[in-house]
Amino acid sequence: MTFAEFRRGNLVNIRFAATAFALWFLQKAAYTYRNKLRSRRLATLTEAEIRHEERVKESKGNESILFQFTT
Repeated sequence: MTFAEFRRGNLVNIRFAATAFALWFLQKAAYTYRNKLRSRRLATLTEAEIRHEERVKESKGNESILFQFTT
């Protein structure tokens, strides 16, 4: 194997790592944005609506207003 082949392999690995980092950053930003939207919407609900959301939280899954994304 030549030095050029090692260099090419290393550059490919660096690109994979950079892509993974960029995707992680975008995912974190999207989750933070969605959590903020849900918090604002939750603040506008009445007590009765909040109790209803708590009852149906399991069936709605991540579509529930009470669900918070984490990374």
